[in-house]
Amino acid sequence: MKRAVVVILSYSVLAFAFCLGLSAFMGNTQSILEDYRQSYVFCRGFLYFFRILPSVLASGFLVSLAVYFGEDAQKAQMRFSPVIMKNFRATMLLSLVLVAVMTGVAEIGVPLVQRKKTFSEQAAGLLAEYSLLGEQALSSENYSLAHRYGSRILKINPSSPDGKKLIDKSEAVLKAIKKIQPEKPSAKTARELHLNDEISGETVTSLIQKSREAAEKGRWFESHYFAQLASTAGSDRDINIKEARRLASQAWNVLQTVSPAEKTGDQRLFAKKRSAYKALSEGDCIEAYYQFMEISRQDIEWASDPDVTEFLEIARNRVEKQCFFIDETYSLQSFENYLNVCFAVKRPTGYTDVVYIRGITPVYDSGGMVQYLRGLTITTFARNGSFVRSVSVPYAKMLSVAADSFDENMRTQLSLPKNAERVPYILLKSLDRNGRGNAILPKYEYAEPPRSKNAGEPTFAVLGMSTEDFFVACDHSPGMESISLNTLLKSAGKADSFGWSKEVTGAAMIKRITYPLIMCALLLFIASLAWNFRLQKGQIFKFVWVFVIPVCTLATEAFIQIILAVGGLFNFMFISVAGNSALLLAVGIWTVILFLTSFYFVTRKNT
Repeated sequence: MKRAVVVILSYSVLAFAFCLGLSAFMGNTQSILEDYRQSYVFCRGFLYFFRILPSVLASGFLVSLAVYFGEDAQKAQMRFSPVIMKNFRATMLLSLVLVAVMTGVAEIGVPLVQRKKTFSEQAAGLLAEYSLLGEQALSSENYSLAHRYGSRILKINPSSPDGKKLIDKSEAVLKAIKKIQPEKPSAKTARELHLNDEISGETVTSLIQKSREAAEKGRWFESHYFAQLASTAGSDRDINIKEARRLASQAWNVLQTVSPAEKTGDQRLFAKKRSAYKALSEGDCIEAYYQFMEISRQDIEWASDPDVTEFLEIARNRVEKQCFFIDETYSLQSFENYLNVCFAVKRPTGYTDVVYIRGITPVYDSGGMVQYLRGLTITTFARNGSFVRSVSVPYAKMLSVAADSFDENMRTQLSLPKNAERVPYILLKSLDRNGRGNAILPKYEYAEPPRSKNAGEPTFAVLGMSTEDFFVACDHSPGMESISLNTLLKSAGKADSFGWSKEVTGAAMIKRITYPLIMCALLLFIASLAWNFRLQKGQIFKFVWVFVIPVCTLATEAFIQIILAVGGLFNFMFISVAGNSALLLAVGIWTVILFLTSFYFVTRKNT
C-alpha cells in the first residue's frame, strides 16, 4: 500500500506543476496590479489544481490499486476471502484519507484561495475608484474624506502617486485648519444609544447631591448638568423630582444672570462656555461639541478648564451616539472582509428592505467591534413589489447594540425580532472632527413625497434582524459554493427571510454534507474496477502505461461530474418530497449506496 500512496502523491505533484504552468503562461494578467501578479498566478494555479483534485486522486487511486491488488490476488479464491477483506480494510483507510483531503480542500482551501484571488483581481478597480472619489473630495474641499481615500490607496499600493498626492494635499490643509499638530484620537467605545449611560449606577438622590455640591462650590455648569440628569432619570411620582428641577432652574438662572461688563479673559471664557453648554442642554450636541472644541483650541489655559474638558467629553460621547467622525476610517485594513453583500430583511408589515453593501471593514475599539460599511444602500419595497424608499450613503458605521435599548413600542416600529439579543444599529451621518463644514448626509429617494416635511430625514437605520443573522448574511457574499458549511447550516432555515431561495440553499447544504459519502462510495466503486483491471503477479509495469493515467483522469472527471450532477438534481427532489427531512433522506440513501459498493468490493475473487 505504500507504493500506492507514492503513486498518488507523485501524480498529484505533477498535476499541480501542470496547473501552475498553465496559470503562468495562459490568461491575461495585464489588468492585475504588478505587486499582485505573482500572488494571482499562484492562486489561480491552486484553484485549477483544486478543481481537478478529486479526479487526479481518483485516477491515481485506480492505477495504484491495480498494481497493489495484483500482488496476492491469486489467493482470493472465494468471496469474502481473508485476502479481499485485508485489501478492503487498506482500501477503506486510503479512501477515507483521500476523502478527507478532498473535503478539506473544498471546504477550506478553495474559499481561502478564492478570496485572495478575488482581491488581487479587484485591487486595480478599487485603486481607480478611490482615486476618483479622492479627487472629487478634494474638489469639494472635503479634505478629511480625501485623506481617507488616500490612506486606502496607499494600503493597497504604497507606491501609488495618486495616494501620495491625496495625502499630501489633504494633510497640508487639515494641519493648517487645526493650527496644531493633529493628535491621534483615542480609542472610542461603541456606547449604547440613550442618556442612561451617563447616569449608570446613579440614583435621583445621588445626582441631586452632586448638583448641590457643585452649586456650593460655584460650579453652576456641573450643578445644572447633574440636576438635569436627575430630572431625566426620575419620574413625576418621584418625591425628589421637584428638588432636581429647582436646582436645575437655580443653576440656569445664575448662568443667565452673570453678565459682567468688563471683557476679561475669564469673562470671555465664561460667555463661550455658557453658549456651548446652552446648546448641549437643548439637545444640540453637535453644535455643543464644535463650540467646546473651538474653546479648547483657542487658548491653552482654556483647554485645561475643568468645565471645558468635562463637557467636551460629554458632548463628544453624545455625538458618537448620533453619527461618527470621518477620520475614524483612516487606519482601516487594506481591504474589506466582505465585498458586494446583498440580502433582504422582511418585516411583519409586509414591507421588505433590500440591503446592498459594497464593502465591510471591521475595526476593534475599546468597546468591541464596529463595522464600517462602504457604499451602503437600503431600498424598501411594498408587499406588491413596488418601490417605496431608498437611502444611500458613501460610508456608514454599524454598531451592535442591545435590543432592550429600545422600548416595546419602538421595537414594534423597527420590526425587531423578539428573540434578538443584539441588533445592527447603523449611523448614516458622518462629521469632520475639526470643523462644521464637511458633514456627509444620507441621500433619500421616495416613490411619493413624505407626508410630514418637517419631521426631517433619519440619520440612522436599525435593521430588523439580529446581529448574528447580519453576519450570516454577509458570509453568503462569496456565493453558495464558497461559503463555509457552518454558515450554510445557520442560514438553511432562514433562507426565505434573507430573500434567497430555500430550495437552492437546501440543495447546496445537502450537496456539501453528503459530498464525503458520495466520494467514498465512488472510490470504493473505482477500487472494484481496479480489482478487475489488476496486474498479474510478476507482470512488469511498462512505462507507456504512464500515459494512460491522464486518460483515466479525464474519464474519472466525467464520471464524478455526472454523479454529482445527478445527485444535485435528486437533492431538489428530496427537498420537494421530504421538506425539512430532506437531509436525513439524502444521507440515508447515500449510506445505503456506500454499503452496496462495499459489499460489491468484498465479493470480488480471483477469476
